[in-house]
Amino acid sequence: METIAFFNLKGGVGKTTSAVNIAWHAANEGIPTLIWDLDPQGAASWLLKSKVKTKHEPKRFLSGKTPVGELVKPTDYENLDIIPAGFSYRNFEQQLMELSSQGKKT
Repeated sequence: METIAFFNLKGGVGKTTSAVNIAWHAANEGIPTLIWDLDPQGAASWLLKSKVKTKHEPKRFLSGKTPVGELVKPTDYENLDIIPAGFSYRNFEQQLMELSSQGKKT
């Protein structure tokens, strides 16, 4: 499995457009592709016409109550699935850092 991630603190630099286009091209070549929209604004989810079922889904995942696989939704494009954005992801980087630092203490 290969992973490609786009991250930049500055807005408006083309992260979402690049991610969606590369994901579509990979899927179009027959590569099963999953795009995880971690941006609380949800532009990739909007572009791929996908929404979380409930606003609590991302929060339940972050608390460990929902397996990540249950968040995956199909898109209109073959081989391209998405984990849609949720507002709960707005502090995701901070939560990952906290988990990372907790792991270092043990």
